[in-house]
Amino acid sequence: MIKYLKINWILFKNAYIRDSKIPGVILSNVTFHLLDIAVTIVFFKIIFSNISELAGWNFYQVLFLYAFAKVIISINNGWFRGGLKDFATELIRRGDYDFYLIKPVDSMILVSISQPRIYNFIAALFEIGICFYAVWAGHIQIGLINFLWFLYLSFFGLILYYFLSILTIVPTFWFIRLWSLQDLMGRLSQVMRYPSGVFPPFIRTILMTVFPIVAVAYLPVYTLFYPPKMEYIIYIALITIVFGILANFIWQIGNKRYSSASS
Repeated sequence: MIKYLKINWILFKNAYIRDSKIPGVILSNVTFHLLDIAVTIVFFKIIFSNISELAGWNFYQVLFLYAFAKVIISINNGWFRGGLKDFATELIRRGDYDFYLIKPVDSMILVSISQPRIYNFIAALFEIGICFYAVWAGHIQIGLINFLWFLYLSFFGLILYYFLSILTIVPTFWFIRLWSLQDLMGRLSQVMRYPSGVFPPFIRTILMTVFPIVAVAYLPVYTLFYPPKMEYIIYIALITIVFGILANFIWQIGNKRYSSASS
């Protein structure tokens, strides 16, 4: 664990130095994130101008869900997306993955953390601010027990999102020119902004079990607003472990499939 923390520290320092040398890169990317959030909030405003609830959730609850989902996405994008995107487009195709295989650390983790993005973490601070605003403006009452369970589920949701991201790009081992894999998780993440009740039962089941992208944000936020359900608390821990094992298992199979640049 200490070894990975040291590696992360070095990579984050390098990312800061790299981004700070390009004028406006951090400001422009944060501005883009904020514009995306603003457009989505306007979209929700339009929806709620015609309805009072969305699957039983009011505007401020949906706003909190959306902002919280963005927090999880921004943290993962800041930490892992750069490396996973490079893996999906370049590392296997050009044979640069050799560099990661010879290191005395887990190649999946090293690839993931190899290109952190500072501006995503800055954007996450604004998104956390929206969460606080939604609670304040919506007069949402939150109990201490709810908040503690919310933190617990959020931790697993953050990890689960990472494992799902791995599963979306790991086919690169077999399909090295399928570059659209780098954008797949971003597209799938769009469903995280809605309460699970908006989806038809069959689709909801898929998004909560087969590829549980909805569970990542919905279960923690539901637990924050409503009485905690023990089945949710147990379920998110179990599926995080299951998908972690699955992601690592498929990655190791991919390693065996991979032909290095020197072979």
